[in-house]
Amino acid sequence: MRYGTFVRQWNAKCTLVLKFRDQSAFSQCDVCQELKEQFQNRATPMDIRLGALRLYRQHLVSQYSDRCAFWSLRDISSETFSRTITIITDGADQAKYMVPRHPQLRTCYRASKLQRPKIKIHGCWAFGHTLQLALLEETQQSGSAMVQELLMICIEKVMAQCRSRGEVCPDTLCVIGDNTVKEL
Repeated sequence: MRYGTFVRQWNAKCTLVLKFRDQSAFSQCDVCQELKEQFQNRATPMDIRLGALRLYRQHLVSQYSDRCAFWSLRDISSETFSRTITIITDGADQAKYMVPRHPQLRTCYRASKLQRPKIKIHGCWAFGHTLQLALLEETQQSGSAMVQELLMICIEKVMAQCRSRGEVCPDTLCVIGDNTVKEL
């Protein structure tokens, strides 16, 4: 399918339901942000700018190496008779799940005075096996104990699936978290 055909079909049928987020909707790495500011600032001396650019490129290579390792582990975990489970765990931003979500309901005067409830969503994805989601109220604790509990549920589910299929249970576990260390 040509790109133009895809865009026409997307605009005709999908944009009412699915929307791509703006690039700015994703948070940016603090290191990337700081180094970009340094090498883009024309008031900074050239040797410092070049040093910042060199560090930025090294940082990007390091990030790409991490992603390559993750992609390899994900693929290994997804293989049918793999002895490795790769689980990624991450939580979604609470602000994205405030109720009500409709813009007109959020901006009306009466609703603006009310506290909008939030929901916490945390997931553990065992590639090739299962996805476990936890939906929590705003007031419920969601620290490392909750993440460990969700990890255990996920691992138990994988083991039960392997036993029901008559497969050997994996003996290697790789857990990957985002940059929020407090959750692991």
